[in-house]
Amino acid sequence: MHPTAPGLLFGVHQGDTITLVIASGHIVITAVLLGAVAGGAAGAEPPVEQWGQPRAGLQLSLTAVGQPALGAKLPVRLAVRNTGTSTVQFSETEPALAWFTVVRSRDEAWLTEKVSLKAVAPNWPARIVGGKGAAVKAFDLAARHVYPYAHSREILKNYLGIKDAKPLPATVGTLGRNLRSGAMVLRCRIVLPRPDDKPLILTSNKFTVDVAPPDLAALAEAERKAYVARLLKRFDRDPWSGQAAHDICVRMGTSVVPYLAEAAFERNRPGHARLWIAAAIADIPCPTSVETMIKLLGERHAGVRHVVAYHGPKQRNAKLDKAILARTLERKDPRMTGLAVVGFLAHQGKVHDSLLAASLDSNDPRVRTVAAEALSQHASVQNVLRITALLKDKHERVRGAAATTLAAMGSKNAKTVHTHRVVGALVQALEAPGETARHRICAALSALSGRNMPYDTNAPEADREKILDAWRQWWKETKHK
Repeated sequence: MHPTAPGLLFGVHQGDTITLVIASGHIVITAVLLGAVAGGAAGAEPPVEQWGQPRAGLQLSLTAVGQPALGAKLPVRLAVRNTGTSTVQFSETEPALAWFTVVRSRDEAWLTEKVSLKAVAPNWPARIVGGKGAAVKAFDLAARHVYPYAHSREILKNYLGIKDAKPLPATVGTLGRNLRSGAMVLRCRIVLPRPDDKPLILTSNKFTVDVAPPDLAALAEAERKAYVARLLKRFDRDPWSGQAAHDICVRMGTSVVPYLAEAAFERNRPGHARLWIAAAIADIPCPTSVETMIKLLGERHAGVRHVVAYHGPKQRNAKLDKAILARTLERKDPRMTGLAVVGFLAHQGKVHDSLLAASLDSNDPRVRTVAAEALSQHASVQNVLRITALLKDKHERVRGAAATTLAAMGSKNAKTVHTHRVVGALVQALEAPGETARHRICAALSALSGRNMPYDTNAPEADREKILDAWRQWWKETKHK
């Protein structure tokens, strides 16, 4: 037997529970998983990663039970196991104490009040036999009062009975009242008094739980209004908070849409808030979302209209699609046109011919560029002809985008793109000025022809001209074959 910590001895188990390995004069103790933890859910022991670091042969595990939701209970379960061979006896006169650390973000973290394990877990064991473990019944962590983690140093001194510890500050209410939906990390620490020895402090694993948004229908009217008000304030705070609020709303589903529909038209809200609110409405399919987005297409705020133009096609609703198409063609807003084209292609894989024509014929080269890039995964005969026509565009950026799109189309549909008409148009486009466009056109020609003749914009002028001449000569020899 080898002593490892006060009051506990480890030995060699024939069943591979504990192994003593002698290496370089040192004894290394390796603990492997024990059998099922007694009293655990369905007799299952928590997996390896859900145990804290061993102390004196004991390990503590913290897990959550079920899917926690805001406004509901947060049931957690503790388990402890003895990886040694000797029985561990706990004090029968001094209570075992526990507290939890809860971290939502750097600015939202708490320590729970210190509690007696017997109070929250009446079946906490008085002793644990070597090689065995025990799990206590789940208890509600949301009901525990909490302190701001900013005071953790003094709070822990108080918990541990250090002489100069200050009195505990006032709590900020229960954990449940302070939580928001989203991920948070839990960790438990317990103090186990031991007869004739110092108390043992065990630290559990870190356990991440994802707190779901509340079921609005299940909340009382006052609670529902208060929650929605807090949620809308998150949209208003800044763009990053707005994105987080958007994600919460999408998880909540249709129950939150009526509140978002009302907030979307409140023009006193910050611009970023209205954009994220409109995006959340678009991401929750339902008739109310459709009607709201149709109305938002008439908003004065261009950003709101643009959100609907891009995200609206996600709903796959014919009435909304028709409204987006009509309003986009009516307004002749270049950015809205480009976003509508990309939105329809991204979310439905197709775009109405009138909208596509409007984007390719737009007076804004940025829109023509976006339209050309958006068609890269849609190599129909008609789309190939449309993009080929853009090789004659007066703007270098558009010609370059058209060349790159043709190369991408060719990789997906060689038969449609590898034609004399397309290749000839690419070679002809080399005559227009623009170093970046020539670089992209030569890259497209290399991809479609299988010849590696890139155009280096940093090369000497004579070398660049040689590449252009090489492509001209190649085409002269190839076009009649």
